[in-house]
Amino acid sequence: MKIVYCSSAIILNTKKECLIASRNNKTILSNYFEFPGGKLEKYEGFEETLIRELKEELGITIQKESLNHFLQITHKYRDFFLYMHIFLIENIELQLRSFDNEKLVWVSKDNLLDVNILPANKIIINELYQFLK
Repeated sequence: MKIVYCSSAIILNTKKECLIASRNNKTILSNYFEFPGGKLEKYEGFEETLIRELKEELGITIQKESLNHFLQITHKYRDFFLYMHIFLIENIELQLRSFDNEKLVWVSKDNLLDVNILPANKIIINELYQFLK
């Protein structure tokens, strides 16, 4: 089974809302939302991947020192096995836009599970509930 290595960000604004993005332009699992991030490229680390992906997808520059490692998870999908590091970025007050033409939505933690979010991201949300109590 193929292993996919990814980095993802929980981006929180000052109201403690989380940024999620649609996957409408993706070929796999396209009818879901997800936390911003992406796959590691050759010779990249998890932090470098996230910094690159946030620049490419959202047009924001994040310094490595701003990334707080939050969690790492694994999840078995039907066609691949996911290994993902998740980083927390707090107090973002920027107007963000998707350079991938995906829909961006700020969602309160209490409503995250009401959104059609990727199954692996549900693991993250459960941990986030504990963190934001």
